[in-house]
Amino acid sequence: MATAATSARLNCSRITRSTLDIDAGTAEAISVILLVSGIPGAFIGGWLTDRALGAVPTFLAALVLEAIAFLLIPYLGLYGVEIAAAIIGAAGIATFVPFVTIPGQQGSVFIFPISPWRSGSC
Repeated sequence: MATAATSARLNCSRITRSTLDIDAGTAEAISVILLVSGIPGAFIGGWLTDRALGAVPTFLAALVLEAIAFLLIPYLGLYGVEIAAAIIGAAGIATFVPFVTIPGQQGSVFIFPISPWRSGSC
């Protein structure tokens, strides 16, 4: 009797073979690219937020870059999807970096009843 995880794995394997025309190993490689690309994305997002653009422009630029990569996926080949996965992973984390810094900025457009710098998590 197949477990839920086994049936989900088989279903995913059928989808990747029929829709994307790739095998499970290639899909796994794309997911690893998506995961690992977040590491440099964190450093890039931090540098852009602190030194180059600021929080809001970095947040918006990373979102736009990620959206463009998502929109191009149906038109890309295998290598293009791998590049898009790297962009999506890096831009996703680069978006998260300024997202967590915006509430703590002095003079922020957001108003909080408790000062963010008095919180132990900020």
